[in-house]
Amino acid sequence: MSEKNPITVVIVGGGVAGLSAAKELADNRIDFVLLEAQDYLGGRVRTIEAAPDLHIDLGAQYILGDTNNVVHTICKQLNCIADQDEKEDLYLSPDGSRLEDKFIEKIWQIREQILEDAQEKSKNSTSQTQISLLQHLKESYAQKLNNSVIDDENLRGALIVWLLKLEEVDIGCQNLNDVRLAQCDTTEQLEKSSLWKLKYGFRTFIDYLRSAIPKNQMRLSSEVTKVAFDDSDHILTVELVNQLDGNISNLTCNHVIWTTSVGYLKENFQKIFSSEPDLIHQKQSSIENLGFGTANKVILVYDAPISFWPDNTADLHPLISVNQTKYSLNKGERAFLTEQNVDPSQAQFVLDGVLCVSPSVSMRFVIVWIVGEAALAAESFNELVLAYLCHNIFLSRYLNGAVDNQKPSRAIMSYWNKNRFERGSYSYLSVRASLDDRDRLRQSYTPDGIPRVVFAGEATHSHYSSSVHGAYESGINAVQILRQYLETASDCRK
Repeated sequence: MSEKNPITVVIVGGGVAGLSAAKELADNRIDFVLLEAQDYLGGRVRTIEAAPDLHIDLGAQYILGDTNNVVHTICKQLNCIADQDEKEDLYLSPDGSRLEDKFIEKIWQIREQILEDAQEKSKNSTSQTQISLLQHLKESYAQKLNNSVIDDENLRGALIVWLLKLEEVDIGCQNLNDVRLAQCDTTEQLEKSSLWKLKYGFRTFIDYLRSAIPKNQMRLSSEVTKVAFDDSDHILTVELVNQLDGNISNLTCNHVIWTTSVGYLKENFQKIFSSEPDLIHQKQSSIENLGFGTANKVILVYDAPISFWPDNTADLHPLISVNQTKYSLNKGERAFLTEQNVDPSQAQFVLDGVLCVSPSVSMRFVIVWIVGEAALAAESFNELVLAYLCHNIFLSRYLNGAVDNQKPSRAIMSYWNKNRFERGSYSYLSVRASLDDRDRLRQSYTPDGIPRVVFAGEATHSHYSSSVHGAYESGINAVQILRQYLETASDCRK
């Protein structure tokens, strides 16, 4: 079935970029329809209600900075930003002892200097001489964390492992060896005090965007499977499949704003735009070159505020050395894993991939961050196994059994790589990518000299990729491209 009257704009993807584009079009009274393949809006910014009034962000959960950040401005107006937490993070050495705050502050200063050095080194390197971020970090930490800073070799190794994991989650990669050094020059480095939490997760923000969009101009569970341009009628045909009943239908439009993740484009771009060889030639290499990785969360939900969390403690950071034996499994633990058909060595691998544990503002749940290759390995486990690993083994080891009297009522896993409409968390500059790849991805497709397909999403932003405000701004920028054309075309008709 085809709808006859062409729509001015079809937006593909209901994440933050798609929603900001839709709001901007609605505010300017430009006809549009938003199509989202999943059964919810927000994309990788997804807040679920695990229990009444218990909101959990499966994806993005922080506003990154408050300077020149439109998302922070909006959320401040919505009064949904949580008060800054004055609690201190707890860093535990491989033997379980607490590391002094002054020592950790010095380590953070060293990290900041090394990342600044990476920025300068990247600027002075040619594409042929670029090294991976992993190589730079290993060489730099080996030099900076010398005996005068840390005389304990085991602690030094554990710190370096933790610092590398920290970059993996910040960048969203599985392995820093795949990350181009220039990534540091495209990522804004923020102090932890610049990470803003939200009272109810990002739901208030997503609801704000959705409220500006007429319901009859949004379609959920509608996957776009083909986009074709007719150069005789100068019209785009968009084929979509209803995910609920499999029904196939078509829309015709003058313009498309495409906002899906790079992970989705890697698998589907050539198939969707198979009739547009010039577009494929324009973008395929950039889609292949840009990295797109996964960081996952395991959320442990409790029926009552957790009583086992250390007083005045924000996040828990365990430092695991190369020779760590913290997760040597006992007989009962191995029996449970065997019963669940889980390889104990894989379970240990996932536990080694834990970066930190963050309690919620309400203290009703904790978030266990799993990064690197372990983030993908964790997706092979069901939530029962993940609850056991994270609560019964991980937290029990580091909090010395204090967790034994309060078990989680459920565990929720983010599974971002398994989600075929996302295939990961966010983009980064891989060793195959150039600094121009984001620009090429953002470039509009103009088969007749008119911007017919405009691209948006966090991966297209030159400065704020991998962020909610980067995604938001990219949607606004896409609409501005179309508005400029539409206003010019309107003037020419007068």
